[in-house]
Amino acid sequence: MQPAVFGSLPATLWWAVVTLTTVGYGDVVPVTPLGRIVAAMVMICGLGVFGLWTGILATGFATETRRDNFLKTWDSVSKVPFFASLGPAAIADVTHVLRTMDLPPRTMIVRKGAPGDCMYFIASGEVEVDLPGKKVRLGEGDFFGEMALLGNRQRSANIMTTVLSRLLVLYRSFSGSDCSEGKAGGGDGIS
Repeated sequence: MQPAVFGSLPATLWWAVVTLTTVGYGDVVPVTPLGRIVAAMVMICGLGVFGLWTGILATGFATETRRDNFLKTWDSVSKVPFFASLGPAAIADVTHVLRTMDLPPRTMIVRKGAPGDCMYFIASGEVEVDLPGKKVRLGEGDFFGEMALLGNRQRSANIMTTVLSRLLVLYRSFSGSDCSEGKAGGGDGIS
């Protein structure tokens, strides 16, 4: 019906590309009912193709992010002496239940008297435990807050980072939610 517009293969391909990319300049439009039906199907398929690409890219990005987080947590777990005797399968299991927390210097992790539902392993950095009459520094490989997992849910000391620190957090329940203190939690005993 429109040989001047759809009379050649390149002109028809131009219309298909414009329609598939949903640019639709409006300079070439089908006028017959069958042409409009075909055009509508091509436009819907064009949107579907872009939706499919977006879904594939988003899923790939999310998978890669999870893999990267798993590897970083694995690396941190394998460096903690408490887990040194574990084999690869056990470290993988532990990695799935621990959460990594990177904290800047002078960040309060634990407040005395606050309820706790998690413990911490220091993968790197240093924390300061403010005990009555003294301050104790804990470094890489140490852990604190274990009493929260054993039933004593009230924290017995204030704990703060002294340098940039990476902590591995083990929650009482494995939901992975933040400790009951809010931003962070843990820390009622020292080891």
